[in-house]
Amino acid sequence: MPSEYVEIYKLRLPFLNDETPRPVFETNEVMVHIISKALKFTTPNSETTYFKHGVSLKLIKMSISLPKATYLVIINKVPRSSETDLDAYRTKAKLRSSVIVSYFDLEYNNLIEKKVHEGFILLGEDTFVLSEEKPIKLYAREYPSIGKIKEKINKINENAIKLSTEDSERFQLASRWFRRGYETDNYIDNLLFWTITLEIFPCKGNMKFVNNVSSYLANVYKKNEANKRMIKKKLKLKEIYKLRSKIVHAGKIYLNKEEEESISNYLEILENICVVCLRTLIGLPPGKYLDQYLLVK
Repeated sequence: MPSEYVEIYKLRLPFLNDETPRPVFETNEVMVHIISKALKFTTPNSETTYFKHGVSLKLIKMSISLPKATYLVIINKVPRSSETDLDAYRTKAKLRSSVIVSYFDLEYNNLIEKKVHEGFILLGEDTFVLSEEKPIKLYAREYPSIGKIKEKINKINENAIKLSTEDSERFQLASRWFRRGYETDNYIDNLLFWTITLEIFPCKGNMKFVNNVSSYLANVYKKNEANKRMIKKKLKLKEIYKLRSKIVHAGKIYLNKEEEESISNYLEILENICVVCLRTLIGLPPGKYLDQYLLVK
């Protein structure tokens, strides 16, 4: 398989005397070197184009150029087998890279300035490897006019201005973590970011996650105590928080087969809970985001 999974970090180091890669670490699974030069490489990607009555998806090869600087390059070697499980390989490669980067952080704190690339790099013209950590989602929806978008966004901002100082700060912080959940490609990070969102609001720092979230939603939907238990069950709050606790407190880094099959559903539920909680915090109606779970008998 003519491709490698590569992470590239810009270093706070002056240019080396030449552009020759300087090896600093190597095992059977990974090769690490430092290099001073402008980098150019090709990486696989997907591209979606939205039309008035549809959407298209195509696979593309993207050319990436990085300006001249001194870089740390971590190359995870892909096993040369047609039976390689790319999902499992990528998960291990990311963890391996994180460990190596931590070596630098612990011994040479702040030597690494920032990450500038992470993903597969194609080594041959006839090669294409695309392995996404999360499914590529295509949405069927009615597209709003720019005028309607302007009207809605300004209305939300009017509501935001009226929030108390405490609620405003909670909304800002929760919004940051909620957006990070969309931007990560990692299932585990996604789960953590969206549970953190709910720990900020409606939990407000109280660690009784399941009770706080279900109580808040019961109040939003005017449910009684019996229906509060129904909310816990239908939104799988106990199961979601149990998995979150395994990751954070038990040091779990790999998901078993059953957890892999469940987490996509958990994330969909968490996303909709976050939307409802943040909408109501800022004075918007909850919308229909949780109807598919709470209205099913």
